[in-house]
Amino acid sequence: MTPTQAIAISLITFVLGFGLAWLLAPRRQKKNATAQQLKEEMNHYQQNVEQHLVQTAELLDELTASYKKVHDHLNHTAQSLLSEEQLQHLAQQRQHKGYRILRLEEPPEKPVNTSEKPQPGPDHEQDGQ
Repeated sequence: MTPTQAIAISLITFVLGFGLAWLLAPRRQKKNATAQQLKEEMNHYQQNVEQHLVQTAELLDELTASYKKVHDHLNHTAQSLLSEEQLQHLAQQRQHKGYRILRLEEPPEKPVNTSEKPQPGPDHEQDGQ
């Protein structure tokens, strides 16, 4: 092989190698861009799921609080409007259900009057004793 042939083969090999690298490089960049795009989409999706779950939990808390208010209202008004006999009859009717409207074992909550001073108990000394 003559030096001219060797140079020609080297040049042809270099051009073919450069051409193949040029053809394959955009595909690799496209794969990297696609992988990055998929990561970003996944992060965005995860953020949306997290926001959805937080909002759902807050809504369930509000729903639970509202349900409790209705339940307490029914309990309080039933105890203040119905006789003891009517309350017992209503409790017996609801006994086989999964929940009770009335909580007969618990008296309705009374508002706390903070303006009154506590009365001294047996452990406290009273004036003059």
